[in-house]
Amino acid sequence: MSQSSGSPFSLSGTTSTASAVDELRSTLSANYRVSINDGRVFMGTFACIDKEKNMVLINADEYRFEEGRWMDRYVGMIMLPWEIVKTCECMLGNADDNLYS
Repeated sequence: MSQSSGSPFSLSGTTSTASAVDELRSTLSANYRVSINDGRVFMGTFACIDKEKNMVLINADEYRFEEGRWMDRYVGMIMLPWEIVKTCECMLGNADDNLYS
C-alpha cells in the first residue's frame, strides 16, 4: 500500500470503498514496512487504522540512518499519522521471502 493522490486504501486498484476496506482488513496482523518523511523506517505488525488514517503498528522496530550506518531500536507500539507517511508496504508470503508490496 503506497500513499498516493488517489484513495490510500486502494490496495489492488479497487474503486469501491467497501472492497478497499475489506482488502485492508485482510492485512490485519500482517507485517508492514512504513517509511516516514524524516527518513525513518518502521517495521511491525499492523494492528489498526482509524478514520483519520492514523496507523498503529505493534512489535515495531525503528530504523534510521545515522553517522553513515543504519541504527535500529525496538519501539513496541507506535501510532503513525498518515500526514507523515511516505510509503507503506505490506509483506507478502512468508518472512523468509522478504517480499514487500
